[in-house]
Amino acid sequence: MERIKRISVSIPEMLFKEFENVREIVGEKKRSRAVAEALYEYISVNRWTKLGGEISGVMIICCRRDKEMDFLFDIENLFADIIKSSFYAKVDSLNYIWMFVFSGHSERVKRMAKEIGKRKCIKSVRIFTIHA
Repeated sequence: MERIKRISVSIPEMLFKEFENVREIVGEKKRSRAVAEALYEYISVNRWTKLGGEISGVMIICCRRDKEMDFLFDIENLFADIIKSSFYAKVDSLNYIWMFVFSGHSERVKRMAKEIGKRKCIKSVRIFTIHA
């Protein structure tokens, strides 16, 4: 059986209330299990930033519709060596979601994320890696 470690954290009251609210909505009875799931998510989303060598995964980009959004087509061309597939969808009149499936050297992925993150139309960028 896996050893269990205890941790103690201090967080703002509003964050705690929101956590408890979401935990109740999803029906998770055990706070420890919900915290462990949050930690796994944190690791999954952020681990790629320290990886070296070849990595594969998906980059999900939420952006606001405007003229600047077209730069994502340029990104596809600039990073054609690592982008294996792409997809975008109009969510509503103001928002789009883009997805790039990538495989290549971690430095190229980091460079692509940095280029995308510079733009004002970008609301969020999430990267999930398949293997490390």
